[in-house]
Amino acid sequence: MVKESLDRLRSGLAGPEIAEMARDLLAGRIELRGLADSPIYGDALYEGIEPAFDAVRPKRETT
Repeated sequence: MVKESLDRLRSGLAGPEIAEMARDLLAGRIELRGLADSPIYGDALYEGIEPAFDAVRPKRETT
């Protein structure tokens, strides 16, 4: 499930910084636990967390 979410984020749905972060995670250049402390991704992660969740959150069916 995490990999599927990262694959979606990699496409840029939540912005270019989050897409780069997802690519780096998938390529093994950074570990998930190191994101918050990263000077490169820390700010983007905190600013983009809601759009990122919206991008990967399963859509609810409306009836």
